[in-house]
Amino acid sequence: MTRSNSYPSLFRSATLIVALAGLLTACKKDKNKTDDPGGGNNKEESYIPENNKKYVYELTGGDETMNMTTWVAGSKDSAGLKVYYVATKAVSEDIEVTSNSSTFVTNGKTVYGMNIPEFWYKAIADLIANGYTVEESTMIGYPAYRLYENPMEVGRKLTFQGEAEQGLKLKLKTEDGQTLELTQTVKYYGGEVKAVEDITVPAGKFKCTKFVNEYDTRIVLKLGQTVMTDETHRTQETTYMAHKIGPVKTVSVSEGETTTTQLKAIQ
Repeated sequence: MTRSNSYPSLFRSATLIVALAGLLTACKKDKNKTDDPGGGNNKEESYIPENNKKYVYELTGGDETMNMTTWVAGSKDSAGLKVYYVATKAVSEDIEVTSNSSTFVTNGKTVYGMNIPEFWYKAIADLIANGYTVEESTMIGYPAYRLYENPMEVGRKLTFQGEAEQGLKLKLKTEDGQTLELTQTVKYYGGEVKAVEDITVPAGKFKCTKFVNEYDTRIVLKLGQTVMTDETHRTQETTYMAHKIGPVKTVSVSEGETTTTQLKAIQ
């Protein structure tokens, strides 16, 4: 993405929100007890981390580094499902925010809710602090869901449910009275398990399913009536998932740039 020197904070905040939406929902999981989170009696294994543990991740890409910690914050029964609430704290050089999400298992799939309100509000606050007046802020396509088939077998599917695209729209006034409008959306495409492999990361060695999928990110920036940027980029995402843990490693490649997230420790 080409970033205007006049609006770096705008691009940085908005891009980070949408990027983390996909990443952190992959890190938001349920606890795994002897009960079946799906509400039945099959007690199948799933991509759900164990309760009473914290999962520490490190994200690196370009000149960016971020540390994230996820843990099960609570649960409740809802319409026959055991729904878990998972907190994720993300910390980098210039951002620290905690988000929350719900997740559950049903019909042989681990379901992760995709929701980003905390990051949204943090970005709005940052923009206001940088002298922008926010005239409109709209979330697009939320809630949405990632669904991973639980069996660790080649060919098992990753699908998405919800609106066709997720993202955000901002309409701002600059200090000199100009109108800025930014729309950023992500369109996810389903994927599947390409292999079952042993993966070694800083936290240890784990048997994982290798899910591969793609998504498109579109960014449109208007200054007044002039379109300054309208770009769409394809990202290939490879996620290594382990039962009782969830994501162990994620590698995202777009426009020749690679972002990697690894499990550093289980506490």
